[in-house]
Amino acid sequence: MPSPTHLVTVDCFDTAITRALGEPRQVGYVVAERLRRAGVVSTPPEQYVEARERAEHLARRRVGPGRTLDDVARELVALLGLDPDVAPVLVEAEVDAEVLLTRQVPGTASRLARERDRGAQVGFLSDTPLTTDQLRRLLARAGVLDERDLVWTSSELGAEKGEGAAYAAVVADLGGRPGTWRHSGDNHRSDVVMARLSGVRASWAPAGSLTRYERALDRASPATGGVSSLLAGSSRRARLLLAASDADADLAPAATGALGAVVVAYGLWALARADAAGAAAVRVQGSSG
Repeated sequence: MPSPTHLVTVDCFDTAITRALGEPRQVGYVVAERLRRAGVVSTPPEQYVEARERAEHLARRRVGPGRTLDDVARELVALLGLDPDVAPVLVEAEVDAEVLLTRQVPGTASRLARERDRGAQVGFLSDTPLTTDQLRRLLARAGVLDERDLVWTSSELGAEKGEGAAYAAVVADLGGRPGTWRHSGDNHRSDVVMARLSGVRASWAPAGSLTRYERALDRASPATGGVSSLLAGSSRRARLLLAASDADADLAPAATGALGAVVVAYGLWALARADAAGAAAVRVQGSSG
């Protein structure tokens, strides 16, 4: 395809989409519990999560920015002493968990629709071991993806935004530099500093990052069987919904402060527990973990 006249790209995680839980590592608890119930692993959830983080570090050192979940899984089965044939099962479980936990950052779909209506080519650019097909599943689940959109991942570009190389890789993939290119994301270095150094007009969008109160909730996850991480994710969603709405500005201090965030989050969490789409599945740690 010819290089677009106007390109608008957005970062994915915590910019266009986010998770129902707090920090990304919490996904590992969901994966571990599902694998344990399926009889694939017997590893305690905390040990699985630590091994998963170590596996990604090893895969990055061995493969570089182009590492995929397949590369990570190969390292993980070795660390856990599992049969190498189990690796694809681990990948499938992780992608399925990510799809289950993915939520739209409120307002993203309408904002991108306006960009498309103005004639811009919309794209998603993410530093992630997910492939573009895997990431497309998440974006589609969140309702932010149009069939005309482009999707780039560091795993397939073999380059990351954090080092600035991903922007050059996108230009190479397009066959030339777009007439204008705007990018937004939550990571100031990767999405703003490195983008601008690469000649891209960039804006910072940090709202999807956890606040200090939400991080505190997330850190309490081991002591609460994962419930506090779900509260952290619900608090973030409540805050983002409020920001995207026309709610009275006087509500903001109460709804986004430490106490207000927890109260609103608990209400959303309680409602979510009654939702068949997510209640039973989002159990972060089992009683035996």
